Amino acid sequence: MMGSKPVRCAVSQSRAWLILWIVPAVVLPAASAFAKQQPAADPVHAPAVKAPSIVCLHTEYLPIKDSGVPNWRLLRELGRQALLIAARDELGLNTRDETLGEIFPESVKQNKQDLFVFVRCQFDGSVQFQLWLAAKPGKVLPAKKEQPHKARVILNEVEKLESRIHHELADKLRSLGFEGTAKPPNKKNLPSDSVEGQLLEMNYVSQFAAVRAAHTAIAVKGESLAWLDVLARGYAHLSLMTEHHWKSDTEVFAARALLYAQRMIMSYPNNWQAHATRAYVRAVVGLHGAALNELKKVDDLRKVHSDAPALPGWFDLIEPYCSFQRESVQALGQQRPSLRQLAQRLSFEQARAFGDERWFFESAKQTLSVCPEDYSVSAMLTVGDPSLSVGRTGAYYAPAALAHFLPPRIAALKSVPQSVRDSAGGKSANQTDETKEGDKKAKANNKKSSSASAPSAGQYAAATIPIVEALRNASRTADDNGEPSWSALGELIFEEQFVQAANYLNISLNATESSHADEVAAMLPAIKGHRYQRFIESFAVNASREPERFREIVGDMPIVDARGNMSPMLTRCWYLPTETGHNSRGCDASRDAFYDRSLTFNGMLEVTNSISGTWWNTLGPQMRKLWAADYRAISPHSPQVLRIESSLVEEPTYEQVAQWESEAGEDPTIFDRLGTMYYGLKQYDDAERCYQRSIALSPTKGAFVHLAYTYRAAGQEDMWLPTLERFFKVEPLGLEQAAVHRIIADDFIDKDNLKEAEPHALAAAETWSAWGLELASRVEEGLGHWNDSEKWIREESTNYPTG
Repeated sequence: MMGSKPVRCAVSQSRAWLILWIVPAVVLPAASAFAKQQPAADPVHAPAVKAPSIVCLHTEYLPIKDSGVPNWRLLRELGRQALLIAARDELGLNTRDETLGEIFPESVKQNKQDLFVFVRCQFDGSVQFQLWLAAKPGKVLPAKKEQPHKARVILNEVEKLESRIHHELADKLRSLGFEGTAKPPNKKNLPSDSVEGQLLEMNYVSQFAAVRAAHTAIAVKGESLAWLDVLARGYAHLSLMTEHHWKSDTEVFAARALLYAQRMIMSYPNNWQAHATRAYVRAVVGLHGAALNELKKVDDLRKVHSDAPALPGWFDLIEPYCSFQRESVQALGQQRPSLRQLAQRLSFEQARAFGDERWFFESAKQTLSVCPEDYSVSAMLTVGDPSLSVGRTGAYYAPAALAHFLPPRIAALKSVPQSVRDSAGGKSANQTDETKEGDKKAKANNKKSSSASAPSAGQYAAATIPIVEALRNASRTADDNGEPSWSALGELIFEEQFVQAANYLNISLNATESSHADEVAAMLPAIKGHRYQRFIESFAVNASREPERFREIVGDMPIVDARGNMSPMLTRCWYLPTETGHNSRGCDASRDAFYDRSLTFNGMLEVTNSISGTWWNTLGPQMRKLWAADYRAISPHSPQVLRIESSLVEEPTYEQVAQWESEAGEDPTIFDRLGTMYYGLKQYDDAERCYQRSIALSPTKGAFVHLAYTYRAAGQEDMWLPTLERFFKVEPLGLEQAAVHRIIADDFIDKDNLKEAEPHALAAAETWSAWGLELASRVEEGLGHWNDSEKWIREESTNYPTG
């Protein structure tokens, strides 16, 4: 899991954690349990009410200057969202959030009524707030870590913040001039079946519509358990579907989901449904251990209330999902049509956690078939260093899918302004054909190819640009009373377009050196005004061959709120100067992103899959143990637990390896690693068993190569070549078969048997990889085939001029 990518700038082993101050929590009396009633009228179509004041909250983007004060996004957002919930659900006010990119009305900005807040918390969950109006800016007070590290910090903060929302935070807003009163609780205020249907559709437009309907219903008719359930689950789904974005909207949604789930518990402490929802939310945002513990509470409450109605279908997904029971999650989706999209999306998350590329790719293809509008799935295919077919599928499919599915999805929203619906109706007649062309491009083989033959992310975005602008315009005044505002939906689409453009260009660089100037020009209208627009513009030049021009384009573009998803930009900007003049802009941001893992499984997995290979070897033994302990506390059944814990033992004994093997379950990666451990102990029979088990679970190049060399070490030389040749029967994902041909060719070259090496060298060359072309040239030269040798080296120099 943790690679050995070289690190190019120093990092302190004592990189710190968090800012916080202790504030006593307020315990609220519990409300009575909710009784099932008939659904109320759809609140979206309720009579308009007079717009209340709007609380517009800025986001803290401070560089980390104190090594003892990390700027963890989720902890920051929990505090910020608690304040906004106090405004919405205690004072009945509308809110706008800068983290979501929501537009602040001019009237608020002119009157300087927008707010700044700084959130600092301790590991026990206590929080210090500093809050002021834009007209009266204050000074950030110093803070330091006062509590030891606790993996439970997210749960601690949620539990303490919920009680403070009702009084302290609401009173603080009143002291700044904000007044209002929320509707009293109303247990008869229930969502319609259509809202539940939206929650089971894995696309962020449907989820957005569901939570917006919930906020409207609560504002008009009062809070109920059922509508709080919609908010908690809807925001959890939005968090899941935006994890691939390059900003902190996923943390905003996770924070809202956790806080609304906790609000259910505080209002209905002995209600099994409230605890079921909290378990579900914790599962989806990546607090698997806490979710499993919550299931026990649900079971206890239902034993007391023997007449309780049946559990909702989604509840049955929680235990197998958090326990990484892949087959059980898949089976639920197949058995229950209503859960098909949700179960498939969660199944994909499990495959992503295992990190086996073949499992991952197969799951992604199935998920894209079942949930074609969940663009996060495509984005995940481009993370790290994927095989060609995997990365290109994600990069080339997503823009076509967004252009094809988004306009009709937006136009179908009943509550959307007419101007937005009109903008969504402008879909071009040939767009379906373009989508099919994108699908063909996504299936590109591993041979020489150019991304220029398919429409680019920018060309596809032409259909969605007007939608983004219309959604923004719908919120420029205070007339948009909904939560979140329409501009928030516009910014989700805008960010999606940017991420797709970034992924498209980054993947296009793999195995090609063609110009992207035309594609960049086509993309710029879709990402105009994005904080990282200049990163996209930089692809118009070859950064290696035109470094000065590259630096000129990127300029002083700051990297704020760095996260693992930004790895392509961090790497590309690694040596650019910082504000202090050091040539380490991307390096510094990458280090910050590595340490901000949010202490959820989802947050830690993002870091693990994207940038941990750069920084893992810089960690001291204690920090590595802390990571392992965090994974075990947060997700005790995840494959990462055994992988990291076993890697911490430098010289494992035979007994230790045997124990780990008994705990390996169905993880092909850990079986491959255990085989290597047995190999190191010269226990070749045991190594063979583990490699064969790994291959049976997932036939990877690594396991076949390791097995072949195990046979050689055990004196079974006759098994070396046949074992490697077995791999040629496996469907390739990229250049892995060519890589095995290279291994075989190099082995024959070392034995001075160029004739036997030739077919394998030519097979590698036929992929048009630079190293394959060079290998073929070298072998043909050795055989005296001068014309063929020249042909292959000419192809390499033509297609890869930089090298």
